[in-house]
Amino acid sequence: MGRSRYAELLTHYPVPILAVILVVVCSCTLLSVLVAKPPDFSDPLQGFIPRYTDIHSSYRAWHSLVENTAISSGSRDLLTFYPLDEKATAGTWNTTTSTVNELYQRFRRSSSVDASNESDSDITSYGTTTPDFYAPFTGRVLSPKEQFFCDSKPRGGYAQLAFSISEDIYKMNFDTFTQLCQLQADVESSEYYKPVCQFDCMCRSFSLVNYVAYLSNRSSCFDVIQPDMTSTLQLLQYCYTYYETIPFDCWYGGGMFHSRRCNV
Repeated sequence: MGRSRYAELLTHYPVPILAVILVVVCSCTLLSVLVAKPPDFSDPLQGFIPRYTDIHSSYRAWHSLVENTAISSGSRDLLTFYPLDEKATAGTWNTTTSTVNELYQRFRRSSSVDASNESDSDITSYGTTTPDFYAPFTGRVLSPKEQFFCDSKPRGGYAQLAFSISEDIYKMNFDTFTQLCQLQADVESSEYYKPVCQFDCMCRSFSLVNYVAYLSNRSSCFDVIQPDMTSTLQLLQYCYTYYETIPFDCWYGGGMFHSRRCNV
């Protein structure tokens, strides 16, 4: 009965039905254009999170840095662009076992800590005296890495600042390393940097230049020389073969490198 009635309406009143459909379509089109706000495609991150991509890593680093620096200062316009000169200078590296062994032995000699020292005393390491922050509370002697960085590893709450260089990391020349070190010093010398530090004594950041200084037994990245960069790169190339053999969470899962040279 319903189908026949619908067919009769279409047969006897085709023009009014088409007019009603046209009016409804035009009304909806005008409402969507005039009333609703058009979509904004200027922000590529709006509406989705591109995880595990370069743009997500850069966004997360910038967001963390802005949020952490705005806590004490109340201003988000604290950072200015610092142009980094790009020099396309290729370098070659010759991996030798003797150089890796020399770097490892030098690191072992410099990282030895006397366990008989009192917990509330300062421990001299890597050419500088670093206050022992945690020992009075935990009753233990800090490891060399904790003495150098004030912590054993970077954590999620730390602010992050990401840099990009056009060169291959294996071909990064000493001039680029010096520029990164100077750029880090410029950031740390800002008046907005020290107020967000966790301790009164400003700790070293977990940066590439500081890691090279740490592995080379240098108190600052400005003390690093070209042979230190070469030795560190050779150590990384040697330990890279063991990288995929450790578990994802090697801090709590007991995962360690098979070679003692790489457990630094």
